[in-house]
Amino acid sequence: MKRILLMVLLLTAASANGKSLFKTESGLGIEYGGLGFQAIAQMPFKSLELYGALGITEDIRENERGIRGGIGANFFVTKHISLTTFGGIIDVDRYRSDEWFGGDLELTEYEYERQYGGSIGVKLYVSGQDKPGWVIGATYSASSDDSFGFVSLAYRF
Repeated sequence: MKRILLMVLLLTAASANGKSLFKTESGLGIEYGGLGFQAIAQMPFKSLELYGALGITEDIRENERGIRGGIGANFFVTKHISLTTFGGIIDVDRYRSDEWFGGDLELTEYEYERQYGGSIGVKLYVSGQDKPGWVIGATYSASSDDSFGFVSLAYRF
């Protein structure tokens, strides 16, 4: 966990220059892997950015935790609005398996199942594409088991 946090801090420091080819966003949303960050690379076409996302998620009701991630793209239609796509791990489900020996519970194992899927959405960059500031978004996500809408809130460094 310390290594992941160190990597996030280094990427954030490296992207402090607004005109950099690399940027980071930290936020909450499907395209951030839950609560996580995006490492963003500016493509030669100014209107296109590609990103990788990594984050953690926790479902308090089910006592489930997981790491989610994926890749995506932002296509800017104006300097404040982008259409976004994301593909990767949408959800992580945990299942409990109990083993009984001689009437007593001896062993409990947990199995994790990743739900892969994709999402499409729109984002509003309050300060613009090349400037640090808040990012507000809405996405529609689908996997083999479920589909749902979600909002996101992030800060671009």
